Amino acid sequence: MANLRMLKKEIDYRLEELVFDCDMAICFQPTKEKEIFEVMQEGVALRNALFVKANNPADAHNPSLVRKHFAALRREIEASFGKLFEPVAYYLQAGKFWLLRRSGRFRKKVHLYNLNTKIVLVATVFLLIGGTLAIAALEWNHSFAGMSVADKWVHAFFNSSCPRTAGFASVGLTSLSTQTLLLMVVLMMIGGGTQSTSGGVKVNVFAVVLINLWAVVRGTDRVAILRRELSHDSIRRSNAALILYLLLAFLAIFLLSMLEPEAGLLAVTFECVSALSTVGSSLDLTPTLGNDSKLLVILLMYIGRVGAFTLLTGLVRQEKKRNYRYPSDNIIIN
Repeated sequence: MANLRMLKKEIDYRLEELVFDCDMAICFQPTKEKEIFEVMQEGVALRNALFVKANNPADAHNPSLVRKHFAALRREIEASFGKLFEPVAYYLQAGKFWLLRRSGRFRKKVHLYNLNTKIVLVATVFLLIGGTLAIAALEWNHSFAGMSVADKWVHAFFNSSCPRTAGFASVGLTSLSTQTLLLMVVLMMIGGGTQSTSGGVKVNVFAVVLINLWAVVRGTDRVAILRRELSHDSIRRSNAALILYLLLAFLAIFLLSMLEPEAGLLAVTFECVSALSTVGSSLDLTPTLGNDSKLLVILLMYIGRVGAFTLLTGLVRQEKKRNYRYPSDNIIIN
C-alpha cells in the first residue's frame, strides 16, 4: 500500500508540474492557448489512466509481480509525461526568447577578432606610426633633404614598413644616419605577424614580452591585455623565442665579425639581422663577403625562414608529460 501511495503521489506531481508549465507557456504564447490547453487535457487523461493501472495490478496477491508492475508503471510515467512536456518546452523556450528580445537583454555578440588578431593589429599600427615619426624626425634634414613635405612623409612611412616585411628601400641605406639604421635593425628583429611570410621574432612575441614586462614592473600576478588574460604557456614561449633569436643574432654577429675583420660593426650587425629576419637589406657588405661569410649568411637565412624556435623544437626530442612535480623555489633577482 505504501508503494501504491508513493506512485500516485508521483503521478499527481508530474501532472501538477505539467499544468504549471502549461500556464507559463500560455502567458508567453497566448496565441497558442488552444494547443497548450489540449496538452493539459491529455495530461489529465493520462493521470486517470495511470491511476487505473496502479490500482489494478495483474496479480495483487503476488508481491514480486506487484513490484515489477510498479516498476514498469514508473517507466511508463517517465516516457508518457516526457512526450507531453516536449511541446510545452518548445513554447516556453520560444516565449523566453521573445521576452528577452523585447526587453533588450538578449543580444547576440559576434566576436570577429580574437586576442591574437587584436594584438597584431594594435602592435602593427603602433610600429608603423612610431617608426614613421622616428625616421621622419631623424632624416628630415639629412637623407630626405631637398624633398617636398609629402615626399618626406611617404619615404618615412615606406622605410618604416619595409624593414619588417619586404626589404625594399626608397633611399640608399648607406645615406641614412646611424640612429635610423639602429632603428631599422630593431624593426627587422620584430618582423611581422605570426604565420605570415615575414621574418623576425614576430609582432605577437614582441608584444607579449613587453606586456609581461609591464606586468612584472607593476607587480601584478596575472598578465592581462584587452580584457583577456594571457596564458602562462604563451608568455613562456614568447620569452623563449625572443631569447633564442637574440642568442642566434649575437652568435652570428660574433662569427661574421671574426670572418670579416675589416667590416664595421654596424654593417655586420645589419647584415646578420637582415639575413636572420629574411629581410634582404644590406649596407653594401654582401658583395664583399668571403665564401665562409656567405655560407654563414645563407645558413642564417635558412634558419630565419624555417623559424629558429620551430627548427630547434623539431631537432630536440620532446619530453613526455610527467605525473609528478619537483618542489618550487625562488631565486634572487635584483
